[in-house]
Amino acid sequence: MVTFAVAESAEGGSNDVATNAASTPTAAASSAAVESMPGTSGERPAQNLATKQTSLTAMYVQRPASVARQKRITALLFSMIVRDFQPFSIVEDAGFRALLHGLDPTYVIPTRHQLSRQLLVSKYQQAVDDVKRELSTAEAVSLTTDSWTSICTENYIAVTAHYVTAEFRLGSCLLECIRYTERLTTCAQSCVV
Repeated sequence: MVTFAVAESAEGGSNDVATNAASTPTAAASSAAVESMPGTSGERPAQNLATKQTSLTAMYVQRPASVARQKRITALLFSMIVRDFQPFSIVEDAGFRALLHGLDPTYVIPTRHQLSRQLLVSKYQQAVDDVKRELSTAEAVSLTTDSWTSICTENYIAVTAHYVTAEFRLGSCLLECIRYTERLTTCAQSCVV
């Protein structure tokens, strides 16, 4: 077995490669091979001063997501919350944040307050406008009511609009679903509508 020791000279310029005295007969040949390798003979490679080395921050700092990409991902996030009945606080869960960061490290995750106070309000208004526009094109609209008691003995009433679209498809929109505490009679139900 050959062991090598690299000793730096007092001038600090050249490296000497020495072999252990108890080495095998091929130590001299190995020493000569090591000395002929680039960078081991003490010669320093010429530096090209015209090109600069890339800094670590330039290699690892990422630009934030574009405004369009940020809005698209936030809209998809909001759609997932609405469709899957998730609470807005899901954006504060460590696992969910790690998932979004793994998918796109440049995405800035909105807070639950941003989702509920800004995005929910604008999406609600957009949905109201869509329903108004859809119902305004219908020739006739039928309203139905439905009331029920939940397993927790809470009373609810819902009002739904039914209509036929211009393409002769049946359309329905839930206009209102409210919880009420008083016992409503048939006459009182008609007053709610």
